[in-house]
Amino acid sequence: MTFFYSIKVSSIAIGLISLYAFPVITAMVEPFVFKEKFELKHILASFFLLFGIYIVVPEFNLDNSITQGVFWGVLSAFCVTASLFINRQYVKTYSSITISFYKYIVSSLFLIPFLLTFDIEIFGENINIAKEIILLVLGQTLSVKFILTPFDSMGS
Repeated sequence: MTFFYSIKVSSIAIGLISLYAFPVITAMVEPFVFKEKFELKHILASFFLLFGIYIVVPEFNLDNSITQGVFWGVLSAFCVTASLFINRQYVKTYSSITISFYKYIVSSLFLIPFLLTFDIEIFGENINIAKEIILLVLGQTLSVKFILTPFDSMGS
């Protein structure tokens, strides 16, 4: 949700640029969480990321829409990093299908209260967005299952 809010308050470009800070954030936080060594290339990449954000943000003022977009996008990147860390712990015990299933269930349960309140108008018809999203989630879940199932039998 923070990613989409980033796009809403700024632009798609700002949202994507700030979201894709997650690999660098992951590389910088990983040594603290998993007691691994820092790598120089990750530290350099972090400086480049900070410099890139400095270039993109015209002023560090939360009244500015670009600054807000970067803030929400970087918050999204931290959420992606947290998700990756959680998945890293679970992948030792559970299959990728099981992890994906529970991730979709938790996301769906979190989003349902928001979805039940929205109606959109398309071509003059009022459409309940909740029904459309439920179909989307079911379709996405089944797609992921059918795509990832062959990989469960492969050793990596």
